[in-house]
Amino acid sequence: MKTVNKSSISSFRERASYDENGNILTYLRRGNTIASMPLAMDSLTYHYYKGTNQLSNVRDGVPATNYPNDIDDEPSGRNYEYNAIGQLAKDSAGGLDTITWTIYGKVKYIKKHNGDSLKFSYDPLGNRLEKVFYSNSSGKHDTTLYDRDAQDMDMQCISMES
Repeated sequence: MKTVNKSSISSFRERASYDENGNILTYLRRGNTIASMPLAMDSLTYHYYKGTNQLSNVRDGVPATNYPNDIDDEPSGRNYEYNAIGQLAKDSAGGLDTITWTIYGKVKYIKKHNGDSLKFSYDPLGNRLEKVFYSNSSGKHDTTLYDRDAQDMDMQCISMES
């Protein structure tokens, strides 16, 4: 069991602001305490396409060196793009060139900047049946098959590499 000192918990603070539609506008978060001062983790500002609730990009005023595994500053402009019905179709900073969807709102296909791709298939109830990952660098396919029981519960996953 690990005991947590209450004074260290107070260092982890966060604050968010929203617009009248509930879209997040800013998000501030502190992380670990360094030399008795909490180290800033995020100072995010969210930008939306004019007249929509669709996110355009997220700017972070905190240096990426503070926490290498969190959200980094994205370039201003069109980082996120959407299809005609508002589903995410591209995430430039996330390395996703193409995202396509089924008519039921499930992700069908993702293509990354580096040429890697993911393809998903579903049963008529929308349960995932198969996920295929294609590695552009190795030329290999990793396939995961999903099986469900009579109560529609996940029963097993089978992974194969080719």
